[in-house]
Amino acid sequence: MNNSLNFQAYNQFNLHRQAMRDSFLPKQSTTSGVILSGGNCARHGGKNKAMIDICGQRIIVRIYHVMKSIFKDLILVTNDPDAYSDLDVRIVKDIYGDRSALTGLHAGLDAAMNTHAFFVACDAPLIKKELIKLMLKHWHPEYDALVPKTSAGMEPLFAVYSKRCLPFIEHHLDQKKYKIMDIYNYLNVANIDESILREHDSNLSSFFNVNTPDMIDAAKSMVD
Repeated sequence: MNNSLNFQAYNQFNLHRQAMRDSFLPKQSTTSGVILSGGNCARHGGKNKAMIDICGQRIIVRIYHVMKSIFKDLILVTNDPDAYSDLDVRIVKDIYGDRSALTGLHAGLDAAMNTHAFFVACDAPLIKKELIKLMLKHWHPEYDALVPKTSAGMEPLFAVYSKRCLPFIEHHLDQKKYKIMDIYNYLNVANIDESILREHDSNLSSFFNVNTPDMIDAAKSMVD
């Protein structure tokens, strides 16, 4: 790890601040759940991907029902709270102004009532409850992050993160760096391999994102 002296001092300050904040958290081993709402998407004609209909149900509703069945502390990160007023979920806004997945990760971790949280993006309509439970089963307090890994690479938006990540996220955001996986260089990151993932989600459909209109049709054909 090649950190500057300034970053070492910055990190020590933030770790102290985080320790003080964590001292007021509930002393429990449960995990918070966080849904990241990404806003409007140009490739979908400016439409919010969370509101796309998949077989008669909005994507956000499909994700919400799965997450609500697992997590007592469920958070939705969005800068448009009114759009989700029908959901029984704690809503928080980005703390940093520049919208990105990393700013959402920061806001969700900051708001979490537990020491770690599972994150999922709002454009993944086929997430499997069994796979999320697998992630939670494999979590260890020594990890900073637990991230699925397949032949296509890592899945940073279907992953568990510790609040210990916050100082490193803030350091990157302060420098206008927004790639989630860039912070992994500073973290104790564990992976779950594809062979284990497929035992609980044979087609890995939990990682399927509707990034284009064609992928919406594909998602509809994959709905159970």
